[in-house]
Amino acid sequence: MYHRNAVEAIPEQTKKPLHLERMWRSRLRELCKLRYGDPPFLPDDAEGHAMLMALLVFGETDDGATAYGFWCEAELPTLRRQAQRMDWRRDVGKLIGLTFEEWGYFKLFVLRPVDKSEAEIEKWRKKQRKASSDRSKAKAKAREKAEKEQIMQAAISRKLTPRQNAILEILIAHGEMMLVRDLIREASKRHAFVRSRSQKTTWCNGPPSSALPRNFRYVVHRTLDQLVEIGAIQSCQTPGDYGPVRWVEVASKLAVTPSHGLKNRNQNKNKSLHDFAQKSHAREFQRVTIVESDSKP
Repeated sequence: MYHRNAVEAIPEQTKKPLHLERMWRSRLRELCKLRYGDPPFLPDDAEGHAMLMALLVFGETDDGATAYGFWCEAELPTLRRQAQRMDWRRDVGKLIGLTFEEWGYFKLFVLRPVDKSEAEIEKWRKKQRKASSDRSKAKAKAREKAEKEQIMQAAISRKLTPRQNAILEILIAHGEMMLVRDLIREASKRHAFVRSRSQKTTWCNGPPSSALPRNFRYVVHRTLDQLVEIGAIQSCQTPGDYGPVRWVEVASKLAVTPSHGLKNRNQNKNKSLHDFAQKSHAREFQRVTIVESDSKP
């Protein structure tokens, strides 16, 4: 419990962020209401003096302090001097007898409760962080699932062919801009692209190359052109080592909310594929220029 002369040996308090004092002081006031009623009336004893000192540590004004009891005005100068020398992060929780339940309920996380050790508090924080991370992941997964379903509903309403649906499913699962060469590799595993004579056959690991059309790359590019024509996907080309490289992604207008959807949406927010192609071309031009300058004698 608090003793009037106990704080004389406490070193000067560490600095605290002034812009957060108001929030912490407000939470301490809520704790006062829980302990002493609403409006709170602090008793003229060691416990009341300790609570008033804690409020003064977090910037309570003279007018606000005198409202807690008739005795506060006489004790205010002494308590304020003692509060200025207090280590607020280490000693305020012990001073007011802050319990772990009060600490968590009023979110007084800058203080230390008296009935829990540092190891127990850290264990509780890890548990809370894990629960918060799990909730965030569950929300993101549910949002992504809902967006995929609505995108597929928008695609179904366009009466797409099985091959177009397969391409769209691959792009949605990928979640960001995709190289067409990678898309062709994924499309070769889809049953929608097998030849008509093999349509009734099912393979566990995808159809073999013998079941795919001979001009398989052309079929995929033609399907992409059809999706671009109806506005289901976007396409662009960037310079590559052996010629232009094609990129595709799901059209943003198919997504439910423009700020969510694709995994790379935050990085490419408000950026079109045209901007991406221009930047890629600029980087390629810079690389070629550097190589040419290095090759000169």
